[in-house]
Amino acid sequence: MPVTQRYTDDVGKVLATVQGVRATYRLTGEELFVRAVANPNLTDGHRKLIAGALDVNNSDVDFCEYRGRTDITYSWGNQQGTEFLAKAVHDGSLANFLKGFFP
Repeated sequence: MPVTQRYTDDVGKVLATVQGVRATYRLTGEELFVRAVANPNLTDGHRKLIAGALDVNNSDVDFCEYRGRTDITYSWGNQQGTEFLAKAVHDGSLANFLKGFFP
């Protein structure tokens, strides 16, 4: 399949690094998306694989709202055998999260 869009070299750039298992990042509004790698069980090899992976697809999104927070799980990767499962958290309701996409 031919490439339909090429992103700038800023896509995939490391914006911040923290030690430990709790991290926060305040969006500036200039980001296309933000992904955090926050698994203390990953080896340095795993982290290097993730950092260098081609990301051309996000799919299989699931939402779960519980106690005022929305967990979002999804798959990302290159659609050619390198895929990763990911989780994001929105500190708010699902309705509030979706309102950002569908005002």
